[in-house]
Parts: sequence; structure tokens; C-alpha cells
Amino acid sequence: MTRKNDNLLNPNSLVMKKIVLFLISVQCSVFTVHWSSAQVINVPGDYETIQEGINAATDGDTVLVADGTYLENINFRGKAITVASHYLTDPDTNHIYNTVIDGSSPLHPDSAAVVTFISGEDTNSVIYGFTITGGSGLHSSFPAGMVGGGISCDESGAKIMYNRIINNELLDNPFSLGGGIYSTSMVTEPWIVIGHNFIADNVASSTTVSAGAGLCISSSARVFNNTITRNAASCSGDDKSAEGGGVACESLGELDFLSFYNNEITHNTGSAEYVYGPGMCIYNAHTTIKNNNISYNNATGIR
Repeated sequence: MTRKNDNLLNPNSLVMKKIVLFLISVQCSVFTVHWSSAQVINVPGDYETIQEGINAATDGDTVLVADGTYLENINFRGKAITVASHYLTDPDTNHIYNTVIDGSSPLHPDSAAVVTFISGEDTNSVIYGFTITGGSGLHSSFPAGMVGGGISCDESGAKIMYNRIINNELLDNPFSLGGGIYSTSMVTEPWIVIGHNFIADNVASSTTVSAGAGLCISSSARVFNNTITRNAASCSGDDKSAEGGGVACESLGELDFLSFYNNEITHNTGSAEYVYGPGMCIYNAHTTIKNNNISYNNATGIR
């Protein structure tokens, strides 16, 4: 015997079909609203500069940048957005070479990193497919000096993919950390993801300590499929040190973890009275290191 209301649970009933269709309709509407809320902001089509595009963006948006040279220093301002060249939509590597963010004319010399993540960003903040050059770093009070010539992440994360990070310089500071990329975290535990980048010809020179001319990391990170080459760390004066001509890593937090694989670290140099790892220097860090080519790196002036 079938009770009257049992038919509501019958998948073949008209009522049940209407309920299913209604739920599907609601779900589709939710996804449609979520999708349509994200927008693509074109530079220079919608805004003349990349920073203006970032300022106008909200979480989930993409700032899509046409080929050209952009003389500016950009700040993600805590936004979970993607800032990308047209390499994002067209797999032609010429877009990477031809879309240049040149940070050599900063508005203030203490804020001269080309790209800055300093507002609690995470790996939903993405920089993708640029040549990043001409940076001279972000001022740091601890340690005293300049950090992150090309890209600087302070108590923040980021995803850094398919970029050429070249010819950035931290020159003659008490501390010079991360000529190409610098990432640090002492309080929070953000991750930084660095993949498929060409990090070359960056300089970190100092009067006390220089570290990671190509890449300096003091936070949790996944670093893979990068070429890190021809970077130079140097330090002048007695009893001074250069640490990691190519890469320097140090853990500042108990949960920091470094996964480092499939990278090419070659032809980097360290020059100082004490040189630790002209190719790669790692200490006090939880690390997984595999399938890297670390070769032809050179140290001079070792005591």
C-alpha cells in the first residue's frame, strides 16, 4: 500500500522532478552570478597603467596587460587578483619578453621593488608572464637595508609564474637580501609559489651581509622549474659575508617549509671575506630538495 505523501520521494514523480529542476536552476544561478562577478580589466585599454588597473580590481579579477614597457612600481594592495601579460591567454613567449614592468623610476627610493606584496596576500595573488626589471628594493628596518629588488613579499604570499626577473640591483646597503625575489614571514605562515621563472643578472651587494642575489626566502615556499643564473652576491669589508649567490633560504618560523625541485642554478657568484654557497645556501629550514642542477657556481675571497 502506498501512502499519499510517499509519491513525493519517488524520483519519477512530477513533483520530485520539479524540485530537482528547481535546485539545479538555483545552483546554476549561483555559479552564473559568481562567474559574472569577476571581470577582466585591460591595460592600457581600460586604464593607462597597471597600478590603476589593480586599484580598480576586486578579488577574482584579472588585470590583463598588453605588450609594452610600463615604467612603474606596482603594489597588489592585498587583492586576490591575477596580473598577467597576454601570455595568460596566448601561449606565445614573446608576450613575456615584450611586456616589461620597469621599476627604475620609483616615486620614492625606499619603495623601489618592481612588484610588492605587503598587505597579507596569499597564493590567490598572481603575477604572470612579465619581464620584471630595474628594481632597487623595498626599505627594511629589520634587518636594516633593502630587500626584494624585483619582487618583495613581506608577511605575505604570492604566486609568481612564467616571468623573467632580470637586472634588478640592491647596491651598497647594510643588508641586501633578494636581488631578484625576497619573501619573509616572522608572524604569519603565508606560502609563496615560484614556478617557471627565469631569474638572472640580479645583484645584491652590501657592507654587512648580502644574501640570495637571485632569490632569498624566509617563509614557506614551493619553488620549481626555474632557471636561476648569473646572479651575484657580494659584501665589502672585513669579517663580512655573502650567502647564496643564486639562492638563500632561512627559516624564521617553526612551520616554514621549503619544497625546491627541478630548478637550474648555474653560474652564480659570491664574493666576500666569507662566502656560503655561491649557488645555494640553506640553513635552519625544513626542506625537500630534489632533481635540481646546481653547477658552475663560483666563490671568491673565501677566508
